[in-house]
Amino acid sequence: MLKISAFSKLSGVSVKALRFYDSVKLLEPAVIDPNNGYRYYTQEQLLTVKRIIAFKEHGFTLDQIKTFLEEHPLPEVKLKLADKKKELERSILEA
Repeated sequence: MLKISAFSKLSGVSVKALRFYDSVKLLEPAVIDPNNGYRYYTQEQLLTVKRIIAFKEHGFTLDQIKTFLEEHPLPEVKLKLADKKKELERSILEA
């Protein structure tokens, strides 16, 4: 288990952002110590946070990302990414 500060350094996501992700139920800590409130993450959660970063870089909102992580199987996520790519290409052409 990694404390939030160590997880932040490994993931490249600020502690503040991790706390926000927890508050919106996007990426909740694996464990919260009931005595001191410290948040702990697993190494497996690094993959999830990297996916969040990648989706954000592609212009998806946190609500969309949350849906991807919770409900959509991989083929549907790929379709959404393709749709986003087309949307961005249209924006470029219009500009």
